[in-house]
Amino acid sequence: MGGTFVLDLSAERDDLASVCFYGFPAGAAAALGATADDPPAPLTLVDRMQGPILGFWGEQDAGVGMENVEKLAAGLKGPGVDFEHTIFPGLGHGFMAASQLDPEHEAYDAACQAWTRTIEFFRTHIAD
Repeated sequence: MGGTFVLDLSAERDDLASVCFYGFPAGAAAALGATADDPPAPLTLVDRMQGPILGFWGEQDAGVGMENVEKLAAGLKGPGVDFEHTIFPGLGHGFMAASQLDPEHEAYDAACQAWTRTIEFFRTHIAD
């Protein structure tokens, strides 16, 4: 749920550089079933989100739904939010943990790319 919280937080604060791994733009409730305590769906907050935001998803993440990621990207493009994202082909939710940093695992290259890009992003956007 961390990726979803990161997206929600970007709508609440204007002083963050955020990295979202596998967030649910339509909200976790859409994938897991709603409860009264669920945070708002990021797509309902897109008009308030501020960047910079970097996001990573696996193309086969049916719970997130790549159509929802594309809606998020389109919604952030309109107001010109600094948003960059990568969708890794053939991978699902939690691909970084799934790789177990094993060079033989199918998600290893994507995990390394995502982590390297995350570090570069923070070096660029967070002052010393």
